[in-house]
Amino acid sequence: MLVEREGKLLSEAQMQLFHWHCAHVEYATAADIHSLSARNWAADDENAFEGEHCLLRQGYRALALGLAKGLDVRIGAEVSEIKTRDDGCQVALKDGRTFNGDMVLVTLPLGVLKKGTVKFTPPLPNWKKEAIDKLGFGLLNKVVLAFERKF
Repeated sequence: MLVEREGKLLSEAQMQLFHWHCAHVEYATAADIHSLSARNWAADDENAFEGEHCLLRQGYRALALGLAKGLDVRIGAEVSEIKTRDDGCQVALKDGRTFNGDMVLVTLPLGVLKKGTVKFTPPLPNWKKEAIDKLGFGLLNKVVLAFERKF
């Protein structure tokens, strides 16, 4: 790839900086840079949380457990169907159990939604199905090391 600025090729140092930035963007988004949208890159900045970033030393599990206090949360319960009706909703599990409620909050991973393994009754509207089909995702692993003392 040749990169020009005002009709001149960038210097080797500038190209190294450019490639570093591309790698940083790929790391931050867990996606190949060629699959990202420059036009919509910062579209959600206005919805970002203000303030400092933080690290949960016990991991996100501690946050989830705190939010789940007092709720009936089922771990490892594989959902097969989500039905919504005028009088509420029903969630059916692969093992045959069903749960009824006034509403359901669906937080399925994008990969599960793309596979279509969970049936929605009534079916999701086409605009939602199209959005699911268009969205991409990648793999991102982060490792944090905590030391008892600074060095």
